[in-house]
Amino acid sequence: MTEVPLSGGRTTTGIVRIGDTVHRPLGQNSDFVHEILSRLTKRRFPYSPEFLGIDAKGREVLTYVEGDVPLNLGEFSLAQIERAGHILSGLHSMTSEFEDLRGSKEVICHGDSSPCNYVLRSDVPVCLIDFDAAFPGPQKLDYGYGAWLWSNLGSSDRDLETAASQLRAYMTGYGQAPESCLDAISAAQIWQLKRLHSSEPQWMRAAMEWTLSCQRWFQQNESELRRRLTLN
Repeated sequence: MTEVPLSGGRTTTGIVRIGDTVHRPLGQNSDFVHEILSRLTKRRFPYSPEFLGIDAKGREVLTYVEGDVPLNLGEFSLAQIERAGHILSGLHSMTSEFEDLRGSKEVICHGDSSPCNYVLRSDVPVCLIDFDAAFPGPQKLDYGYGAWLWSNLGSSDRDLETAASQLRAYMTGYGQAPESCLDAISAAQIWQLKRLHSSEPQWMRAAMEWTLSCQRWFQQNESELRRRLTLN
């Protein structure tokens, strides 16, 4: 069957679609990811692709999930954002049971729970993809990162009322108190800067500059966001 290149990925190239499957190059974390996906499939987790094996070219094979993947951050509706938080919460709830994989950590974190790693169908988030950065860790790093990026915090002209509403929607979907995202976002930004610092590609350096800008904006506006999120 014909291989159809799939574009849009920033950290993984050479991804193709063949029929109703996706074929991707293996990475350093692949064995761990394959085990996670296999267990999620066995538990009937509905929001992740299924790992099908390795093809003749040594690539991992996953089920193709029909839909659209956002290419960039942007403005999402409150319903979309709440749904994204709900999906991540489901992942954390299920992987908290994988004690041999998570060790002493709380959950298996997706590691990059931005809009760009969700499949949307009819504008509704239906699946998390690209688990390459998955790792055992504290859930707040994952939901802090997700809340930050789904709310697209960091632009100098960002409207605080809109940002607070989006953060509230994300945490409602996740199932935690809205204000709990603030400490989580701060921790996620520090974590992101640390992992970008050790990366080589040019776009990673640009990502670090953007992250620093977001961190400055967040530090300047955190108190006001907290006030808005704790209002009844």
